[in-house]
Amino acid sequence: LWILYGFYILLLFIVFLWTKQRSASMDLFCHVFWYVGIVFVSKEWDDTGKAMSSINWFKLAIPFYLAINFKAGSLSEKVRDLSRVQDKLVSPERMVFLTQQKVDANAGEDLSQEQLEELHSQYVVCKPNDLSVAATLAVLDANEEEMTDDDMEAIRVQSSREYEHLHDQIQRLQGSVVQVLIYGNVLISLVAARIEE
Repeated sequence: LWILYGFYILLLFIVFLWTKQRSASMDLFCHVFWYVGIVFVSKEWDDTGKAMSSINWFKLAIPFYLAINFKAGSLSEKVRDLSRVQDKLVSPERMVFLTQQKVDANAGEDLSQEQLEELHSQYVVCKPNDLSVAATLAVLDANEEEMTDDDMEAIRVQSSREYEHLHDQIQRLQGSVVQVLIYGNVLISLVAARIEE
């Protein structure tokens, strides 16, 4: 089991080298500290010459605290990554407008393949829900509220399944961050206190 866990950490290290993502590095540190903590605790338990009461269990719990906080950091990085993708979402109408802006800036000439690829790499085109957009506009019209082009774009984007999917993922991960920090740290403290007794 120890060897398998060691191979898993090695795999995480390879993933980090491949992706260079901060979330991958924090996942790696999380498992490294967890592994170190298990080694330290096992070493103390295997030392038959030591009385259990003489072991400082709170000190031995430090690697586990670090592992928990690195896990929370990894989840937070994933939230930031998803938020960046969410910020790149645009409707097809806005994409046409942005493309036309590029063409106008290019003296009216068609964009090259490289320019098109660069433009599309900056945005993610989503598919608005026409029914939802129409319903929202009807409510705004009934309230006689003024709208800018940016407001209209926000309504289109937020009605899309892509936006909703990202929003749900972000909400779940944010909840996980809170749970990991609160329940993880409290659980480790309670376990250490119980063993200390």
